[in-house]
Amino acid sequence: MNKIELLAPAGKKEAFIGAINAGANAIYLAGKRFGARGLAENFTKEEIVELISYAHLRNVLVYITINTLIMENEIEDLLDYTDFLVKNNVDAFIIQDIGVLLLLRKRYKNIKLHASTQMNAYSLNQVKALKKLGVDRVILSREVSIDEIKKIKNNVDIELEVFVHGALCASYSGNCLFSSILSNRSGNRGFCAQSCRLPFSIYQDNKIIDKNIYLLSLKDLMTLEYISKLKGLVDSVKIEGRLRSNEYVIQAVSSYKKALSDIPFDKNQEIDKLKRTFNRGFTKGNMFNEKDEDIFNQERPNHQGVFLGTVVEYKAPYIKVILQDEINLKDGIRIISNEEFGFHIDEILDINKQSVRKAKPRETIYLYTKFHCKKGDLILKTYDNKLSEELKSYLIKDFKMIPLVGTIHLYANKEISLTLLDDLGNKVITLGAKALESITKPLLKRDIFNQVSKLGNTPFYFKELNINTDNNSFLPIKELNELRRKAIEKITFLRIKREEPVINDIAFKNRFDKIELGNKTSIKVNTKDQLQIALQSDFDYIYYKDGIKSDEADDRLIPFYPRITHSKAMNSKSILSDIGDFVNLKKEGLSIADKYFNCYNSYSIECLLLNGVKRVTFSDELKPNEIIKVLDSFYLRNSFYPNTEVMVYGPYELMILKNNPLHKYKNQENIYIKDLNKNSYFLKKDKNNTTTILYNNKNLLNDITVLKRIP
Repeated sequence: MNKIELLAPAGKKEAFIGAINAGANAIYLAGKRFGARGLAENFTKEEIVELISYAHLRNVLVYITINTLIMENEIEDLLDYTDFLVKNNVDAFIIQDIGVLLLLRKRYKNIKLHASTQMNAYSLNQVKALKKLGVDRVILSREVSIDEIKKIKNNVDIELEVFVHGALCASYSGNCLFSSILSNRSGNRGFCAQSCRLPFSIYQDNKIIDKNIYLLSLKDLMTLEYISKLKGLVDSVKIEGRLRSNEYVIQAVSSYKKALSDIPFDKNQEIDKLKRTFNRGFTKGNMFNEKDEDIFNQERPNHQGVFLGTVVEYKAPYIKVILQDEINLKDGIRIISNEEFGFHIDEILDINKQSVRKAKPRETIYLYTKFHCKKGDLILKTYDNKLSEELKSYLIKDFKMIPLVGTIHLYANKEISLTLLDDLGNKVITLGAKALESITKPLLKRDIFNQVSKLGNTPFYFKELNINTDNNSFLPIKELNELRRKAIEKITFLRIKREEPVINDIAFKNRFDKIELGNKTSIKVNTKDQLQIALQSDFDYIYYKDGIKSDEADDRLIPFYPRITHSKAMNSKSILSDIGDFVNLKKEGLSIADKYFNCYNSYSIECLLLNGVKRVTFSDELKPNEIIKVLDSFYLRNSFYPNTEVMVYGPYELMILKNNPLHKYKNQENIYIKDLNKNSYFLKKDKNNTTTILYNNKNLLNDITVLKRIP
């Protein structure tokens, strides 16, 4: 059985270097565009090339994220970008957009493609379908349980990856429009405003029942104690955190590296360190069947640090504290009073009010603060300077981590040779200048060893350096240096070289049978009463929620199912909600891809049509003029307009949650919430499923005068 890959995030160069030095097997990162963490520092193309070489030298893989939805006018730039990366030895692309998947699979035959968690693969059928589409690895939804992972592993021969540490999204990934609709910052485009981390007031029957609750904020995932259960089930475990600090990345990699090894380690000590770098409270997550009440942190959405103590006494400007944890100068603390405030510690006074640099648990100290406090206020340590200084050792660019076995042959009147063997089995033999015979000043073994072992600004070190000489030879020191330089250059080349990339031209024109469905109107209903009204209307199609159909026969009726479901019947007329529906799709009937496919560009449409879909629904995020551009691009390549659909009026589904944020309320009927700007949102539990849907209080209303061009 292959070892599990440890995959680390990098939003900046220091985190990239630190993660590799701490033991990561692979790094995922993004360029300045097309990545789901657009607010991270990220990297230029030139920086990515440098980092790929740096990683490959150290036997570490680099995956580039293209895990956003791509606009029609970005396709050409995207392909220029991916061509550049393929030519510079990228190991894989992480993809969300199904149109991009279609493009890149056709264009690059020998590049790995990973289906992003933004594709929301939570079921066996989805993984089967993704494999058929050419995906090499599926990053499973964070909502997937370990039992479902076992089922997938036993039925599909494909690489599987799961998140094991870091931030959790409240919504199923790729299914959240909260930030997009409310802040005009699309999470599907890499600019999530983290609306779920904001406080809300809770109303029921128009009465406030709770105020300023962080209702939708989840704890951070932490599975260090359970990681052994994933052995044999997944190929890669992933740490979230491209927006986090260098210390967070290094500590997470270091801790999980220990957990993945067969060497015993102190779990409690590692968990304590993980808490100190960042935590919102920890949860084992849905993968290990966490309860709703243990996955949310509805008190506060920020870093919790570790408990330092409470305010025993406050006499301005000092607070008195009995410590529950060690404290040092330059540590950062947060005090939870009527408001929260934080600061770095510049002064510590002991019980006698003498200045000290540090203090231990159970000691009484005084801390200066310019903020008003009161007795009983909670004190958290949110920055551990001592730990941070320890972790800085991993930021050394030329951290020694590649062992070499070297053998030198130095004999009079013969060319000196240096043989290097690395940990990957690479072997190079390098010849140098011819040695001179010298009785008075021969090079001794000690001299040769001292000079050749100076590997300077490289990641190499000699695990073993054997010197074979007749003790009767001389060679200028500069020749030894040149020999060493050439040998290191050769072994470096062998470690970073990759096979030549293959980039194919793509011809998409005229691959589809033209199907004319004509201009149609449809209505979607969720209750029997709505259905009865719709049956009296002149809509061409009536999409009804499975289970509410009346006995009345009507050719216009097409069932739809819960968006998140593991069991779905595919009829001759079907509404598709995810890629898994391709597996049982009846291609001879009328199949309509719902908006949850996040159709953003003409290649997304082509991907769906190629898989038997007859009509495609556009994403709610697209504006009417953007939709027109998509249709025109499709027409230019294919000489006909595809059958498409767009929602023109109805409620916005902002999020779909597996975990119920209303878990602590016995009566969950007629509940709505308001944010700080008094905007209202409705939460509705799906009684036939295990999900909760968050709706905007305002309905979508699209401009029909523009959309009338859509066939």
